[in-house]
Amino acid sequence: MKVAVIGDSYMSATTRYKGLHFTEILAERLGWDLHTVARGGSTNNVIRSQIDYVINVVKPDFAFVGTTFPERLEIPIQGQEYQLHNGLLNFSYDRTRTADDQSYYNLATDPTMEFDAINSFIGQDGQPIFDNSLTDRQREVLKQFYIHNFSKNWKIQLDIWILQSGFYELERSGIKFVILLQDYLKLFGTYKYLKYFEKYIVEDRLCPWTYETGQSPFHTTAETQVLLADLWQQFFERTGG
Repeated sequence: MKVAVIGDSYMSATTRYKGLHFTEILAERLGWDLHTVARGGSTNNVIRSQIDYVINVVKPDFAFVGTTFPERLEIPIQGQEYQLHNGLLNFSYDRTRTADDQSYYNLATDPTMEFDAINSFIGQDGQPIFDNSLTDRQREVLKQFYIHNFSKNWKIQLDIWILQSGFYELERSGIKFVILLQDYLKLFGTYKYLKYFEKYIVEDRLCPWTYETGQSPFHTTAETQVLLADLWQQFFERTGG
């Protein structure tokens, strides 16, 4: 069975810790042909592009769809312009060479956009500044925008609409999929937009962010990844997936 993995760092297997991510453990146990397009720092917009890429290029039998936080954004690389026909290939997966996300090796491109958590772009709240094309002046302007003009609730609304459209496209494609929904998307006022997809949304204990953080790039201990693999295997046995 061909399986695709969509999402951010929680969902992204790495070459540095090869074989330790729960999706890799499951692939080994169940004989899957695994295709990871998840990438650390992904925004929900990038995840939406991952969905299109998976539908049109990977064409799997099944997909894991992880969601992410609203405080993330995409910015154009200096001198570049987003190319509508390139979809996911617009986005720089280059920094994953540092984290060794496996998706980098399949999606190395000549990108027009980069993306990350806002705090990582500006180095705020103890977050490191990863390689990007921002000048110090641009970073300061972005910081001031974030402090004075960023509306988290409005960004959540936009992300919900973006995710909605991706889930609809997956359903229409006929690809079987599950949704790992971040906690803030389950709150009153947000979940009403996603309730239609309730049958695809898995329980919290199957979501890696439910567990304590660890030192590996996917934010949990190796033991937790084995636990997640066990729980997911039970899920597939129970549902016949």
